[in-house]
Amino acid sequence: MNQVGGKARSLLALSFVLAILAWALTLVGDTSAVPLGLQAELTAKLAAHDKAMPGRAGPTLKVAILTKKGNAESASTAAHLQAAFASLDAIAGLPHQEQVVAFVDAPSLAALIKTESLAIVYLTQGFDGDVDAIRSVLDGVSVMTCATVPDYVARGGAVIGFDLVSGKSKILVNLPQAKKQSVNLDSNVLTIATVFK
Repeated sequence: MNQVGGKARSLLALSFVLAILAWALTLVGDTSAVPLGLQAELTAKLAAHDKAMPGRAGPTLKVAILTKKGNAESASTAAHLQAAFASLDAIAGLPHQEQVVAFVDAPSLAALIKTESLAIVYLTQGFDGDVDAIRSVLDGVSVMTCATVPDYVARGGAVIGFDLVSGKSKILVNLPQAKKQSVNLDSNVLTIATVFK
């Protein structure tokens, strides 16, 4: 009963954060993307709703933020995301470490996830040409992938992302890719998300 109540409270908190985010963005005006600090906060909340996260993460949850070589926007986004994650007390109730990683290729990424026991991998901008290869090599690899670019979620290059729809923030979830990467989100989360099937 306590566990169910705790999950309900956690989901309510996630919904509340999304509502506040939508309200704040309407005050800002024409904003094309969900702010990076809030993306990190929402990612942390979603990680707590991934039933596979404790087994994947181990004692310390590791986050890798990918940058695309030669892409200044990607490097800037990665630096901001790293700082945003570092400011969080815990992710899924665990201590955490963040690192910025220069993307080499999809097979190298899959190997890095396995050797470093990465729990969350965040794609920044510049991966349009790599999304299909990333989706393919992560089939069967247990990792929560997230993206700052909503289209990467729609294409299956990431399991989770965020977007603004009519001025309101939305969680995006690619359900087939989530299953392939052993990301097992609470069904209640899926009811408040835009789910790609």
